[in-house]
Amino acid sequence: MNKEEKKKLLEKTILDHQTMLYRIAFSIVKEEQAALDVVQETIVKAYSQIGQLRQPEYIRTWLVRICINEANGTCRRQITQRQRQASLQEYQGYTQDASPVEYSDLFQAVMTLEPKLRTVIILRFFEEMKFDEIAAATQTNVNTIKSQVYKGLELLKAQLKQEV
Repeated sequence: MNKEEKKKLLEKTILDHQTMLYRIAFSIVKEEQAALDVVQETIVKAYSQIGQLRQPEYIRTWLVRICINEANGTCRRQITQRQRQASLQEYQGYTQDASPVEYSDLFQAVMTLEPKLRTVIILRFFEEMKFDEIAAATQTNVNTIKSQVYKGLELLKAQLKQEV
């Protein structure tokens, strides 16, 4: 596949998955404008590095990895500047199928998880990615992803039981 074909595939993938990229970015940076900036930087970086894409069938995974890396970089830069607090209403405006009532307690519990666990939980259950896709996107071993998901679920279960 030549570079022009890769660019056309990238454009289609971005259009098909822009909402998902935003939700991933927002789940990490917890601010609407910062998430939009992350998605924009993700697109710019993907276009500038399209020649490095070796396997076009994994373009979605490649984009997610870039998005996660950009969002984590943004968090590192912002952490000393201001406290990051997500507004539940802002996030719920960008979910596709769930009502606000369905996500309120669960979403708040997920947001309290440490960043690595929060990322894999969101990718697995909110974005419905498979373990191998998450592993590729985060450049982590599949078994590590599985253990992180199960650890995150146990922490969520314990936290939600305490609230009841």
